[in-house]
Amino acid sequence: MIRMSEWTVSAGGKDYRAKPLTVRQRLALSDDLSSERARVSAEDARLAGMDKAQTAEYIGEARRKGAMTSALFLDAYSLQGAIRILTVVLGGVDTALEFSEKANVREMTRVCLEALGIDTDQLDAENEKPAPSGNE
Repeated sequence: MIRMSEWTVSAGGKDYRAKPLTVRQRLALSDDLSSERARVSAEDARLAGMDKAQTAEYIGEARRKGAMTSALFLDAYSLQGAIRILTVVLGGVDTALEFSEKANVREMTRVCLEALGIDTDQLDAENEKPAPSGNE
């Protein structure tokens, strides 16, 4: 099911109100991710002793990759990324951290993906299909 309005998620016996992300929120999250990747890349470049031109290219590539829509979806599968998304979806960092302490990783990722507009029921159905075998 693709979420178009608020829904309730439960973890550790407590209910939380989740909201689907708006386009503006998705863009802001992508920008945050892109900036974080650029910051990490700048530190990596410094540690590797890259010159200014190499560093600029390295940071630029990291920023471009972080700005891709797919990067935000993949970010939902990391703890840091899930917390980043849940902070917006659940209405604050304290609520996101509380939920993350009570929920399992699969539940956290599922809420993030649903907020991003992914039909997780369809995703589950596709994942349950048997893997192709042989040369089919």
